[in-house]
Amino acid sequence: MGDRVSRPKQTIKPLQPVLKPVMAEQSSSEPAPSTVIVIMGASGDLAKKKIYPTLWRVAKGGLFPKNTKIVGYARSDLTIEKLKEKCAPFLKATDEEADKLKDFWARNTYVRGSYTEKQAFDALSAEIKKQETGFKKANRLFYLALPPSVFAPVTSNIKLCCMSPCGWSRVIVEKPFGKGLS
Repeated sequence: MGDRVSRPKQTIKPLQPVLKPVMAEQSSSEPAPSTVIVIMGASGDLAKKKIYPTLWRVAKGGLFPKNTKIVGYARSDLTIEKLKEKCAPFLKATDEEADKLKDFWARNTYVRGSYTEKQAFDALSAEIKKQETGFKKANRLFYLALPPSVFAPVTSNIKLCCMSPCGWSRVIVEKPFGKGLS
């Protein structure tokens, strides 16, 4: 058999101390930007079981800049209260974290709309702009928790209606591409 190569032992460092300085407010000479996270497919299982609980853990850890807002978008007729009820079994919060959880949900809004119609994305854009009011720089992150069949119309409408005019825009695609092997 071959000789084993000795590698230096790596220690795993917690991510939170590394992220806190990155997430800290910018200097007073340049105001911090707004960041809006748009969850496309906010009414689905992936959103309630994974995405919202993950965003909650980030928020309760103090890793969101204070100017971060979350906009849920889906075809379902929901309100933030109904969305909170759907997510409640999957959000782990102690009694001591009740105020933080309330603050987390205060960052959230919800827009109902089609995945294929431009006017629905115009309404989404209006809600995003409302969340960005008062900021010179505004970043937008679109998280697609959607079936692949609507990726093309959704991303086309995002490009047409929802790109940030004064910051970056990013799209995260949750689904794998390709065909199953079976």
